[in-house]
Amino acid sequence: MRNFINNLIISFQIAKLNFKLRNEGTWLGVLWYFLNPLFVFMVLNAVFSTNIGTGIEKYPWFILIGIVVWNFFSNATTEGGSTFNSYSGIMQKLPLSKEYLLVSSVITSLYNFIIEFTVLLVVYVAFGNKLSLLVLYLIPLLVLLAIITISLTFVLSLVFSRFKDFINIWKLLLFVCWFLTPIFYNIDLIKSPSVSFIMNINPMTHMLNIFRDIILYNRVDFHYILLFLAAIVPFYAICYLIFKRFSKNVVDYL
Repeated sequence: MRNFINNLIISFQIAKLNFKLRNEGTWLGVLWYFLNPLFVFMVLNAVFSTNIGTGIEKYPWFILIGIVVWNFFSNATTEGGSTFNSYSGIMQKLPLSKEYLLVSSVITSLYNFIIEFTVLLVVYVAFGNKLSLLVLYLIPLLVLLAIITISLTFVLSLVFSRFKDFINIWKLLLFVCWFLTPIFYNIDLIKSPSVSFIMNINPMTHMLNIFRDIILYNRVDFHYILLFLAAIVPFYAICYLIFKRFSKNVVDYL
């Protein structure tokens, strides 16, 4: 237990250092994190607000939540999966804990996400919208989102370290999944049974639904969350077991 706590503290320290280094020397610093979702939001809202968005309450905020949450997932899995390649020189010289190195990468992305999402909530309230006490459920929801991301990062790090070109394949898959995730539209618009099935097994579909229900519509479906949690726990266990089984010789492929 003591070793676990020490490794977790080291993960947070590495994440904090990475966060500082990432913003060091830039004029705008953390403001850069808002530019991408802001520009994407402006385009999507301008194009779809008069057609797809007409039947969606608080459509501009609907889009913004989708963009910010998706950006975290996309960036965290891509950067987390590339962690071993990024730290190859250090890993070959020092006996670093591999899983906690990956966790630190996800935590770095989580720092960015918390800043973006906090600003989003502040602006949301500043525009006259109200948040209920249900917003406190965002904390455990954030933990669930981190667990999903870390789980995928465990597997992706193994693949990325052995097959260097797979990072480009993963970026392509993320691009496809961006359209298969209800970021700027409601899933009810999808009429194809096969596409609906794919979207319903996509965990980010359900994650976005829960985020929006809490923030925009002041409601929480606890049965929905429990079912979601019941699916995440075995998913994490499977990904972690795969990682422990195949990560022993990962340094040899770097």
